[in-house]
Amino acid sequence: MATLRISHVRVMAALTLVWAALIGLSVLQDVLFLSGNLGDKLYLLDVDHEVSFYTWMSSTNLLFAALILAFVSIQLFAEKNPLRFHWLLLSLIFAGLSCDEFVQIHEKISGAISAYFPTSGYLLFAWVIPAGIVGILGFLAYIPFIRSFTPRLQMQLVLSAVIFIGGAVFLEAITAHLVWDEALDQHISWTTISREYWSYRMVANLEEAMEGGGVLLFIDAIWRYQKNLASTVALVLG
Repeated sequence: MATLRISHVRVMAALTLVWAALIGLSVLQDVLFLSGNLGDKLYLLDVDHEVSFYTWMSSTNLLFAALILAFVSIQLFAEKNPLRFHWLLLSLIFAGLSCDEFVQIHEKISGAISAYFPTSGYLLFAWVIPAGIVGILGFLAYIPFIRSFTPRLQMQLVLSAVIFIGGAVFLEAITAHLVWDEALDQHISWTTISREYWSYRMVANLEEAMEGGGVLLFIDAIWRYQKNLASTVALVLG
């Protein structure tokens, strides 16, 4: 059987370079636009825009993580490893996160929660409430999973989770607070704030950078773990 080998070092370097370039272009564009040196924004380069190169890259990286997790779960199921369901569930979660990048399921959840429990300020985007709870419970449930890695990779996994959740939940709450305060004080729309305010733009760029960086750290950790397994599938991530 033919085997396709994919270089870990080269792929991670390429993914990191693309991530850094897209974040840098988004920040540069915001600086030029907000300082009056750019007539209009190219939203394909805006990391906070749903239809953009960064959204596509984020979705792709999340799906790539899901595939690696799936490959490892196949190996662990063959070995009847007690952590096999942890890997399988995490694969499904990352596949769902990849889908959410385009479908924006979390926004629909936020709308449903707000319809019954009106939220404001830091909790304006209500989806951060269940996301924060699930994140904490998930971390506790996955302590055995983390402990199955080497000490160095354990630290990397925890760091990736802290960075990702810090961006996706906590910085999201800060942007919500910025929107809420400015909308009340200035009587202007969320769209205007998200487009024209320095504070919102910089926090939004940092938020997306943390989410993307956290995912890349996670991919690197699980890929290094996978390389130590005897692969039972045709695709070898080497």
